Amino acid sequence: MHASVSPPTTRHSRLLDMMKSALGGAIGELLDDPAVEEVRVNPDGRLWYANDGRRICHDHTLDVNTRMRVIKIVADHVGEIADKDNPSFPAELPETGYRFHAVLPPESPDGPTFVIRKKSNLRLTLDDYVTNEQLTQRQRDAIVKAVHDRDNIVIVGGSHTGKTTFANAVLYEMGRITGRVITLEDTLELRVEADEVVRLRTVRNRDQITRSMTHLLRDTLRMTPDRLIVGEVRGPEVMDMLDAWNTGHPGGLCTIHANSANEALERIEDLLGKV
Repeated sequence: MHASVSPPTTRHSRLLDMMKSALGGAIGELLDDPAVEEVRVNPDGRLWYANDGRRICHDHTLDVNTRMRVIKIVADHVGEIADKDNPSFPAELPETGYRFHAVLPPESPDGPTFVIRKKSNLRLTLDDYVTNEQLTQRQRDAIVKAVHDRDNIVIVGGSHTGKTTFANAVLYEMGRITGRVITLEDTLELRVEADEVVRLRTVRNRDQITRSMTHLLRDTLRMTPDRLIVGEVRGPEVMDMLDAWNTGHPGGLCTIHANSANEALERIEDLLGKV
């Protein structure tokens, strides 16, 4: 007699159904609304969400037990433990690409809280940015020239400023002229259309990163990339990335969290100083 195992898509659908059931109809509707980018439940139980860049407070609230039930459902599904000894964890919900992050007491002393960030389905090209008057034609042409000249490109911005969406617009241009692209990410958000695309991601086991961005970069150098793309630089991997870009793998791209180009260079310098 053989044990029956549910296929991954069935398990993922069941997770979403359980989570939406625990959250209630109001939040389920928000998650299904394509205009909603993020849903946040604070320690006081109040629900906030981001809609087209606007921050809105919903009249629905979640009590402590409901919040913990949602957190436990997600933790069980991704193999995490949610308790006082492991009071925070990130998770990516398969099939939807939702990013989930929970924080429990004692790290969050006022009560459990979590954020569900939805994967953007927005796909823009550089020409779209010109049409929307977010780039001038001259700026668009300069970026295209940088791509064709195999210059390294660093995309800079704060949280929720559209770094990934803009990166995907640049990657669309790269994909048109590049044979083999390897992307390295913590969360799969980059979209590349090229003859060969290899996506690598960091691996986390409970509270420990077992395959870091540095590991991925070193693996990539043995995999013959034409272009090496790093989703976000935030740690010691910056040294390996710059080494790769400057020793035979030019034409790369990365994003970095900073408020200006000058601050980005200062941040890279700070990260290098910590290696």
